[in-house]
Amino acid sequence: MRYRSGVLWTFYGKVSFLGGQFLLIMFLSKFASMEVLGSYSLGLAISAPVFLFCNLQLRVMLATESNVIERFYTYFPLRLILAFLAIPMVLLAGMGMGLQKDILCIVFLCALNKFFDAISDIYYGVMQGSHRMDLIAKSQMIRGGGLWLFFV
Repeated sequence: MRYRSGVLWTFYGKVSFLGGQFLLIMFLSKFASMEVLGSYSLGLAISAPVFLFCNLQLRVMLATESNVIERFYTYFPLRLILAFLAIPMVLLAGMGMGLQKDILCIVFLCALNKFFDAISDIYYGVMQGSHRMDLIAKSQMIRGGGLWLFFV
């Protein structure tokens, strides 16, 4: 029974988070200019690979450890340092591409969003290692703006 509820919570959390991301893209495409939408896409295209590399799959490693809490104190500083280093790497990549300042600002905001995603991801590893998928799903619902799924 515990496995089924974990799968359901994970499903609700992912649907909520991805639904929020979908609504953001829909909002930008409807109410913002095409330049803003393109700048946002460019920001994601630049920041996502950098943060993906800097994350080092620490969540998976943490979730499969036997001493989740003890290992968290080893992995969290590493994640924090790499996430802080990833932001200037994204900005340097944007400046190396010769982006304008307003587009570079959007790229920076995308990198800042990825920074907070990276920090929450390491906490998700602790929750996953403790078999608390409901907490991960609730966090994803809040981050995705899908608070309505709490009441389903």
